[in-house]
Amino acid sequence: DHLRGFARTIPSFLMAYGDENTTLYNFEHKADAKEFEELTSITKEDFRKLRDGFNYVNENGEEKRYEGFFDEIVFNASIQEFLAKKEALSDYFDEAVQEDIFDYIPAQKTNQIFTPKPVVRRMVDFLEKENPGIFTDPDKKYLDLYTKSGLFLAEIVRRLYQGLESVIPDKTERICHIFRHQVYGVAPTQIIQNIAENFVYGEKKEEIKSRIVAHDLTPEAQRGTVQEKLYELFGDETLKFDVIIGNPPYQEEAKGTGTRDQPLYHYFMDEAFSIADKTCLITPARFLFDAGQTPKAWNRKMLDDEHLKVIEYYSSSKMVFDMVDIKGGVVITLYDKNKNYNKINVFTPHL
Repeated sequence: DHLRGFARTIPSFLMAYGDENTTLYNFEHKADAKEFEELTSITKEDFRKLRDGFNYVNENGEEKRYEGFFDEIVFNASIQEFLAKKEALSDYFDEAVQEDIFDYIPAQKTNQIFTPKPVVRRMVDFLEKENPGIFTDPDKKYLDLYTKSGLFLAEIVRRLYQGLESVIPDKTERICHIFRHQVYGVAPTQIIQNIAENFVYGEKKEEIKSRIVAHDLTPEAQRGTVQEKLYELFGDETLKFDVIIGNPPYQEEAKGTGTRDQPLYHYFMDEAFSIADKTCLITPARFLFDAGQTPKAWNRKMLDDEHLKVIEYYSSSKMVFDMVDIKGGVVITLYDKNKNYNKINVFTPHL
């Protein structure tokens, strides 16, 4: 089980730390011990034992030698095959590329499931349809509160790069302006930050000050202090975000004697609505039916909010996340504090 689990983490590890020089015998070098264990679920010492072999005493008291698990040639070839695929899919400006590299990376935790590229693009399409010309404004700032892959940020970058062509004609100046002043993300771990930075910034990563930071905002979301934490994380108490977009964490695993996972997404929705003028999120849909574990008063508040609009409802979560079953389905919502969409009141899906 440990070996199977480790194998599932290799693509994520390569997204965060891999390059053309990565091999079986330096695989663990770039990550510190804590990050390595956090991602792979085994220690560096255990990995080296699996790789290099070790001596042990069997049940008869005889000393034996385990020669190691990995085939060096196969392991190295697999690394290069994945990195080649990553390179082939790295140009997110190319609309002809329908796949993305995250299709090849197994999710490690429920709260860190990657949103498929077609869904990301649909959400940004909805945002643009409701706000024509939004991507021609060089002053608008966009934020993903719980970056998992960088896909949302990359799609925003792509739209801004197209929309700002007449405003900032020079290509290099334009992309640097977008990276430095318009697109921000908060990743829940250092590893995910590395993955998102590598994906969004690519070769520009070393040239700019990253606007993707590592911090899990869940405690601040629960306390209602996300805005203050954002000021701290980005070092700017005047920072104002115009748009929040993304896929927040859905639930927290049951603790102690509890048997039910506790919802988290409603905290992130509340915080997003208070921080930005416009918010587009994909979340569980149970609140639309006044069901699930979110507070009844909160469900009612959402259904009575004239600024909240259902963009797309999926009765089965597997229509979006093919490996995940979320009871009640999932929904894409759009919130705009400056528009009146009328109350949802009673939600009736169009079947």
